[in-house]
Amino acid sequence: MQLLRKTPPRSSALRLTALIDVVFLLIIFFMTVTRLSTDQYEKLPLPVADQSSIVEDRENRVIVNLSRTGQVIVQKRPVTLPELHQMLVINARRIGLDRIKCVLRIDRNTAFKDVQKVLGTVAHAGIWQIAYAVTEDKQP
Repeated sequence: MQLLRKTPPRSSALRLTALIDVVFLLIIFFMTVTRLSTDQYEKLPLPVADQSSIVEDRENRVIVNLSRTGQVIVQKRPVTLPELHQMLVINARRIGLDRIKCVLRIDRNTAFKDVQKVLGTVAHAGIWQIAYAVTEDKQP
């Protein structure tokens, strides 16, 4: 005599636990990406320019911040000029010298000699595509 196995009836209810987990992971991912995209900007009073253009291409760029005191800051971390040079060379090799761009965010009260040092470091790394961050409005 053969016994029949009874299979439990399948529930027609959706399993929401996995879906909720995925939604929370996506929320965490987008919050992190949003924070990382703004982490490279230091709060600096930028120079004012009457005419400027917005650079839409945000790929293949390195953002270098220069404070009033001449301190170089990259990704919220103070770096020396030799460290900046090494970072730029590594990024130029990874991205390609013909495609890499350097965006300089310079405090409007920075001494020109400090700007010259950073420009020399960028040029010595072989990067020639340089953009300067400016503002149109007077900042306090």
